[in-house]
Amino acid sequence: MKGEGTVHFLLSTPKGRLILALGVMLISWIWLFSQFSGDFRGILPRSSDITRIKEDLEKEKAEFAVLDRKARSLAKIRSAYEKRLEGFWDEEKEGDVSLGFRELVDQAAAMQEIKLTSLGSARTTRINGNLSFAELEVSFSGTLDEIAQFLAVIRALPHSPAWKRADFRQEVPRPVRPGASAVPGRNAPAQGMAAQPARRTNVAVAEADTELKLRFSGTLRIICRNAPEPKDEEALR
Repeated sequence: MKGEGTVHFLLSTPKGRLILALGVMLISWIWLFSQFSGDFRGILPRSSDITRIKEDLEKEKAEFAVLDRKARSLAKIRSAYEKRLEGFWDEEKEGDVSLGFRELVDQAAAMQEIKLTSLGSARTTRINGNLSFAELEVSFSGTLDEIAQFLAVIRALPHSPAWKRADFRQEVPRPVRPGASAVPGRNAPAQGMAAQPARRTNVAVAEADTELKLRFSGTLRIICRNAPEPKDEEALR
């Protein structure tokens, strides 16, 4: 009778039906958990998985640090390159370097009252698509002080021109015939007159002057930013 009352309670009363439904649900969960317990265990990370993930994370951090240092180094190089570009001759703003560079050096020599014996045409050579360099042959004769002053003026020019080659050679003096400046018949002192002290001849003066004269020749170079090439209008169409 007791069993029949329990069954009646579970099937006929709302409270019993609720208890019965909860019991069936609990049994179903237990059965499902037993069937898929392996998959459930795979969802939760194991200690070995956590250790491996930490090692991978440290490895990625180290690789990122290396790439970050390289990127910073490249950024510094790029910044220095762009800053350096500002000091180069800019053909777009200053015109053709082969003409302007020659005029710049000629004016520098004129400032020092130096007469250049040779000032060739500037030769340009491409470095890449954006840069080129121009070279100019320069030569003149002067004293060591004059050459030093000329070099100082060149060094102070804009766009930092530099010497690719520079040579100094002593200028060979021109031979002068002894006694060429003396007047014929007047070389010997007159009778009864005391001998006059010897004067410095023109030959001695010429030799003293040429000892101080040097011949300077060199190749001056300047870097230039190329003017952008004109775009083909037909290609744009």
